[in-house]
Amino acid sequence: MLEPRQTVVCPQPALWAELHSRLQKVAAENGLPPPPQPLILNGWVFSNDVEKRNRWEETLAWAQ
Repeated sequence: MLEPRQTVVCPQPALWAELHSRLQKVAAENGLPPPPQPLILNGWVFSNDVEKRNRWEETLAWAQ
């Protein structure tokens, strides 16, 4: 029997927080605006997968 495919929405909160911390450091060192806030902690609990995916995509766009 085939396993259902899982869609990756965004990183898990701990990984997302770590990445955000690194991006904040890069932003501060280079005089850039801060990256989008990750949806972790209460943001994780009170947002749906679409909102999480959109914020993750905003973060990827910021990083590029």
